[in-house]
Amino acid sequence: MRDQNTVAALVYGNLLKNCPVGIGYADDDPRGYAEVSENVIIGATNAAITRVEATNVPNVPGAPNNTFGPLVRRPGAPDVGGNADPITTRFSFFRNKVIPKTV
Repeated sequence: MRDQNTVAALVYGNLLKNCPVGIGYADDDPRGYAEVSENVIIGATNAAITRVEATNVPNVPGAPNNTFGPLVRRPGAPDVGGNADPITTRFSFFRNKVIPKTV
C-alpha cells in the first residue's frame, strides 16, 4: 500500500530554454506524489509541461514491451504549464512561468 504522504519527485526551480517539451511527467508511477513548481520554461515548442509516455525499443530479446525508448508526448495531453491547480490526484503544478520563444 502506498503511503499517502510520500513525495516521489520534486521538480523545483529549473530554467529550461528552447526545448521541445519543458517538463514531461508520467502518471502511471505508483510510488507517490509529485510537485512541479517555480520553474521557468522559455521557448518550449511542443509543450511547457505535459504528460508523456515511454516508447519501446524494437528487437529487444525477451522484452517486446520494454519501455526503453524515448519519452513522447501522450496524444491529447494538455499543456499544463500555466495551470495553478492540481491536474491529477498525485501531481500539483503551481507557480511555473512559461515564456514564448524570443528572437
